[in-house]
Amino acid sequence: MAESDGSLEASMVFEKLFSDYLKSQGDGSGKILLIRKLERMRQEEGVLSGISVDGEGHVSINAREGNEYQVVIALSKAFDTLIDLMAFSEGQEAAFRQAEAVVATVMKQFQEPFSRLGINNYILKGSMAERVSSGVEGFDAILGGGYPRGEMILVSGPPGMAKYNMASQFLAGGLKAGGSGLVVISTMNVAESRDMLSKRGVNVSSCEAKLRLKIIDWYSQKSRPIIGMEEHGSVLIPSKDIANLDIAFTSAMDGLSFAPNVRAFVDIITSALNIYDLSDVIEFVQRQKSRFSSRGITSMFVVEDGVHDERVMATLRHISDTEIALTGDGQGRMFIEVESMSTPNFRRGKSVVQLSYRGISVTDTALDEVGVITEFCNIPMVTREIAQRLVDAGFTDMNQLNRADESDLLKVSTVTREVAKSISEYTRTVEFSQSVLSSRSDKWLKKAREQESAGELKKARKSLERALEIDSANAIAQAEISRIDAKLKAEGTL
Repeated sequence: MAESDGSLEASMVFEKLFSDYLKSQGDGSGKILLIRKLERMRQEEGVLSGISVDGEGHVSINAREGNEYQVVIALSKAFDTLIDLMAFSEGQEAAFRQAEAVVATVMKQFQEPFSRLGINNYILKGSMAERVSSGVEGFDAILGGGYPRGEMILVSGPPGMAKYNMASQFLAGGLKAGGSGLVVISTMNVAESRDMLSKRGVNVSSCEAKLRLKIIDWYSQKSRPIIGMEEHGSVLIPSKDIANLDIAFTSAMDGLSFAPNVRAFVDIITSALNIYDLSDVIEFVQRQKSRFSSRGITSMFVVEDGVHDERVMATLRHISDTEIALTGDGQGRMFIEVESMSTPNFRRGKSVVQLSYRGISVTDTALDEVGVITEFCNIPMVTREIAQRLVDAGFTDMNQLNRADESDLLKVSTVTREVAKSISEYTRTVEFSQSVLSSRSDKWLKKAREQESAGELKKARKSLERALEIDSANAIAQAEISRIDAKLKAEGTL
């Protein structure tokens, strides 16, 4: 579908959303307030300038500017602005639930475009999205679009700030988007945890005042005796007793103000294992995981790597939905890798990360994104835009497309049923089999070039031999092996 058609379709869906939301307000002051807000939006440049409301409260949208994704994002934000406006009089949860009911009804009518245009990823502050952003630049694509909502993520890493930066970026992303958050600390004090979030752009004092941020301080009990549990504003300070820590978790979750997105950052595992048996700690973590999941809270637990035996780490991996490993090479470089995940569309292999005052970001990956997109474009009906969306969703080679069923493909924005069918049919052809062989062969070719650059000519030659074993028609590999042989002969090592 052309961009203009997509923009038109998005406009039609949002016309229905805005009109039905106005209708849900009856004929009272709330409806008048919302109409005035929409009329003020018309004065803005871009997509919103095309909004108009008639005397009956029917909304029309003429998206004169922007492609379909710009239209969806702009109109989703505009819709959420109306919810925030009603929250002043009705309360955040009541306003959200009313809007949620309207969206659910309209989505049944426009289910296919809702999914294909990605409206569910943006409207209602992203609460309908199946994924939540990691907050780490370049990492969402590796995850296949972010972390699955409501699941438990385990981040292991060596002593140092990398894993805390990762967790704080995850939490900050939710808070800055209007969500709520829970911080549980045992290796830093409250001031340090607040500073960590402030550096990520969070207005910590405002979040605490609005009950959007709660902090459980299990660090203070190390330096002074705590009886039961102390409460100081948004900070809960339980004693060493794990039963009181459990009470603090429940109290903190109950004390958070309503928000469509809630995230938690938990740093207690290593400290708890220094006090309690593994079975007690695992039972505690499983209990919190269950509570988080039942409330739709996406949680990130961090654990020190290299200080626990393999039995401990294996048990933690078993109860986690997603495991992320941060490792170093002893020469100042750091890597990040998704070791396991509840969904299959994540990118395997280590990626190089950079640590700076802004946190961590993925600066390099092994994926040849341009090459993958070009390969996907060989499939009938797959445009470069669709190929890019597939890569962003975590499909990084033809094998993953082959393993995916049509329902998985239809979750990707811009993939229609016709495109999904075309992909499925293509992966059963001889052409596909050859493309898989070529892709595997090219990976060995790429490895050979890296080895040659490092001066490892004999290893490079073996990699080229492997490339030719997979695809004997790889003319580039044939030429490269002749060139490497000439170099080895010149060195007298062939």
